[in-house]
Amino acid sequence: MARRRRLREVKPSPDLGASPSFAARAGRGRGWRGKVAAWGTALGIAGVLWAVWRGGDPGAKPARTIGQGGVTTSRVDTAKGPVVAPETEVFAAYAGSASCRDCHAEAFNAWRHSHHGLAEREPAASLDEEAFHPPRTLPQGTGSTGVAWENGRGVVTAAGLGGAQASWPVDRVIGHAPLRQYLVGAGGGRWQTLEATWDPALREWFNVFGAEDRQPGEWGHWTGRGMNWNSMCGTCHNTRFRKNYDPATDTYASAMAERSVGCESCH
Repeated sequence: MARRRRLREVKPSPDLGASPSFAARAGRGRGWRGKVAAWGTALGIAGVLWAVWRGGDPGAKPARTIGQGGVTTSRVDTAKGPVVAPETEVFAAYAGSASCRDCHAEAFNAWRHSHHGLAEREPAASLDEEAFHPPRTLPQGTGSTGVAWENGRGVVTAAGLGGAQASWPVDRVIGHAPLRQYLVGAGGGRWQTLEATWDPALREWFNVFGAEDRQPGEWGHWTGRGMNWNSMCGTCHNTRFRKNYDPATDTYASAMAERSVGCESCH
């Protein structure tokens, strides 16, 4: 009971405007802290002068870049920002999950059918045809999305960026269970993921946004940046992913060392 009374007697924090200023409180901390700060500043200046005298660049620091031969050391000019190693050099360091099969057959076969192995893939009739056949129309807010299986691949019909209904072939699939989302190309190197999502356990479609009625032009609509695969999905669903966005042209040239979450993502 005494503890409970003490808790009730705790007074609220004073108004920030009535509290001592930050500068006044900081002044009380002078003393040994001030001396340490002064010595730290002096040592920092001495270090810069030493680097200049030795002919070095105080703005450069060693950085690790990974190449095919292992870890090497290079210099990075921090004033200009980090230097990104060339894509071909980085990707060349990855052998691919298939290279693990000969020595680790059991682990490879377990990975191949796992959520990691199926994190992102091309559409396959054995896995995806039942989601699109027979053709059907799904209510999506005040609109609708149509799905069908045509010429060996899924096709979706939905409201595009301008609001008009249009059809797109499905290019890729992300996820395996408990849901699968389908990607369609949107130009400029973009892939977008639909709000219509397939549940393979219940064998039915559902709206990933629930009862929301997102409209074309909104950030969260399936045509918007909030549902853009390049910036929102690719990194987690692939191995050594590079977004490669060009702000000058608002386009992407995304690439990865290996599609899906490969063995080398963790090993």
